[in-house]
Amino acid sequence: MKWGVKVPLKGYENKVFYVWFDAPIGYISSTKEWNGQTWQEWWTKAKIYNFVGKDNIPFHTVFFPGTLLADGRLSLAHNVVGLQYCNYERKKISKSKGFGIFCENMSKTNIEADYWRFYSTYLIPETKDTDFLWQEFKDRINNDLIGNIGNLINRTTTFIERTFESKVPEPNLKKQDKEFIKQINQEINNTLETIEKVKLREGLENILKISALTNKYFQDNEPWNNRDRANTVIYICANLCEKIALLLQPYLPSKSKEILNQINSKEVNYKNIKTLNIKNTLINKPKILFNKIEDQKIKELKETTSKVTEYFKGDKKVDIKDFQKLDIRIGTIKKAEQHPKADKLYVLQVDFGTEQRQIVAGIKEWYKTKDLVGKQIPVIVNLKPAKL
Repeated sequence: MKWGVKVPLKGYENKVFYVWFDAPIGYISSTKEWNGQTWQEWWTKAKIYNFVGKDNIPFHTVFFPGTLLADGRLSLAHNVVGLQYCNYERKKISKSKGFGIFCENMSKTNIEADYWRFYSTYLIPETKDTDFLWQEFKDRINNDLIGNIGNLINRTTTFIERTFESKVPEPNLKKQDKEFIKQINQEINNTLETIEKVKLREGLENILKISALTNKYFQDNEPWNNRDRANTVIYICANLCEKIALLLQPYLPSKSKEILNQINSKEVNYKNIKTLNIKNTLINKPKILFNKIEDQKIKELKETTSKVTEYFKGDKKVDIKDFQKLDIRIGTIKKAEQHPKADKLYVLQVDFGTEQRQIVAGIKEWYKTKDLVGKQIPVIVNLKPAKL
């Protein structure tokens, strides 16, 4: 291997450092580039997490820490999270072959991001390689997200609306209720500890367990048949809907907000997550949170998300006849000014010898106006004008 930084030791003249030997230093330099005043605090006071593919684990657990230890001024990583590979339908993903599920077309599917986030959490290859499977995607959404969490939220809020005129009732807690709350609080502790350890899939499974336990509590106590128990059961279920929504924030940010809004909760973090504060609260109109995924929808999703934009296909070439249509000329920048209505654009006056043109260029991130005057640039002069 000839490309790289030469090893400055006698007897190693023909050796170079592989790029990943010192590439992690870019983490530090980019932090300094981002904020020249506070960058050191992020590398001395913050908890640092590295998320890497399994082929990069040695460089983040041996070489980079060795460099930091030798320097002695900056913190080591609190946790290096090494991940395995995610495949597609039991085979390796390939953009050049158009085999896989690709992000650039997901926004065209009319499926909300939280659906993808939910299933993607199951796919995090924390301990072994995983596979995106369309049948599993459908089952996880319909059975876990809708059948478990969606079912609990809907049955609780609609019961409050119909039976208690949309107002969370006052409870009369008995021993069995207090024991159930104690069990749930232990599960909440387990969930938070699991997430802190970056076991994200296990964390989501714990949240589903809390929801399943709450569904069972609702079912076993039959509030529709026992008005004496209904107040307490619905009070506890409403409060646990809030806890589930708060725990779901890092997983389903949009849907967690919708749940909190439905039960009219103002909580935003885990500070009061083991306190039941929703009482005599008027909830908002219940709404269906999730729509079931049918086989026809899976077929549509598969067709849309497996398409790769032409830019990514390795076999896509530009015909010489198309290239010949471009009129590319070298021009000299005579004047450069800030665009009056855009943060990232400059307005340039460019002289081509036979004429002078005004163009708009998104190069503010890399150049100052004073450095542009006098520079020569290639310009496609026969592009159709665009109003910006």
